Amino acid sequence: MPARCACLALAALALAAAPAGADVRLARGSTAVRALAAGGTTAFAVVDSRVAARPFAVVRATSRGARRAGTYGTARDGDPDIAADAAGRAVVGWAHPVSGGLALLAARVGGARAHELTVATGPAPLAAGPDGAVVAAHPDRLGDATLTTVPGITARARRPDAQPQQVRLSADAPRRRHRPIDVVLSPRGAVVLDLVQQRGRTELRVLGPGAPARAVLAVDALREVPATLAVSGGRIAVAYRGRDRAVLATSAGSGWRRRTLSPRAGVEGAPAVAFDRGRVVVAWTQRPAPGAARDLYAYTRGRLLRVTRTRGDESAPLAADRAGAGVFLAWTRRDGTRRTPLLRVLR
Repeated sequence: MPARCACLALAALALAAAPAGADVRLARGSTAVRALAAGGTTAFAVVDSRVAARPFAVVRATSRGARRAGTYGTARDGDPDIAADAAGRAVVGWAHPVSGGLALLAARVGGARAHELTVATGPAPLAAGPDGAVVAAHPDRLGDATLTTVPGITARARRPDAQPQQVRLSADAPRRRHRPIDVVLSPRGAVVLDLVQQRGRTELRVLGPGAPARAVLAVDALREVPATLAVSGGRIAVAYRGRDRAVLATSAGSGWRRRTLSPRAGVEGAPAVAFDRGRVVVAWTQRPAPGAARDLYAYTRGRLLRVTRTRGDESAPLAADRAGAGVFLAWTRRDGTRRTPLLRVLR
């Protein structure tokens, strides 16, 4: 089915202020939030620890407050991510440079042991399975999109003889280079958001059960496309920055329906997407006027909300599905050289 496009003009949206909610500060000192996940009604965030020997700090948070749950990594490590299951078991992951690529490492939040998942040619977004397994989506040594599943990390494996498994999702590298940028576990299996590039062409595709064969986006140029993925039931949502605007693409399996959400250009970074009881929520940052500091905006329940109105400069929004009602939003506020990582439950 051909994808339909609907552009939401400013006149068609009620630009409303977001309901007042207490923002939770995720860490003391000047630092930034790097990754976000939710397990039930608990959020898990990765922030910079400001200690080179253990650069990543994990914070466990609710709408009432936050506390540190451990530090991870070494001075050479980068690309942190975090995932959690519905039972609230969380795993933090990061990449360590090795000869020929990156060793992808993961550790249970609250545990000390780091597990090597695999060696890849790019960083890996993570998902946590209900059986204690961790799923990493990454480019393999050739550059194909690959899923690596390692049992027994967040909980003891149900089968003592369970072994790591790899599934290759593409087979056209190195002609086409794949970079998975997000992964979600649905009841039918892993769904992967894949950035595919070759000479003079860039595509954004979703791979996995229920995903349309057609690309979310295809352009005849080499381009970075900041994007995020969410899945709920049989629905897939991708939020991406297109022509410096926040764009939402949704699918129920047969094609993509696209909507431009931001009334103006100037969106910075990747819009964040999550589901709130089956409804799509998208958050992004942009300047309300030329020269002004960036504010945080959200699209939810058919409305465009201005979430923040401060003198600070908002950046790098992240979103995670929250059990019950609302979604977790995390972002970093900059006041001069000071950075403050914040969390809010948006309802």
